[in-house]
Amino acid sequence: MTAVLALCSCNSRFVENYPSLRLSQTSYWLDSGGGTFEFMVYYSSSWECRLETDSQDGEWIMLSRTGAEGQAYIRVTYEASEGFPRAACIVIAADNGDIETVSLNQKAE
Repeated sequence: MTAVLALCSCNSRFVENYPSLRLSQTSYWLDSGGGTFEFMVYYSSSWECRLETDSQDGEWIMLSRTGAEGQAYIRVTYEASEGFPRAACIVIAADNGDIETVSLNQKAE
């Protein structure tokens, strides 16, 4: 019984420690009608993110945060397309130099 408890305790620490930056998902196809979704950033220290879009109207998509300390969700809210497809990329950079990206593609109406 003691060995099982020690194994569970060790495993719990492993799950909470993320020495490398990881994301729950790295690519999304967005509905043309607009919406919201979330993805998780897994990392043990501080990280920042920025949004890059292919359109001059970058206000069609918004992020709930621009960084955090440790693991956190980022909520992405996007508006309906205006008859043409759009794309964006979320770049997430960790304080250890790791960089991950999330690719977003929105269908045309």
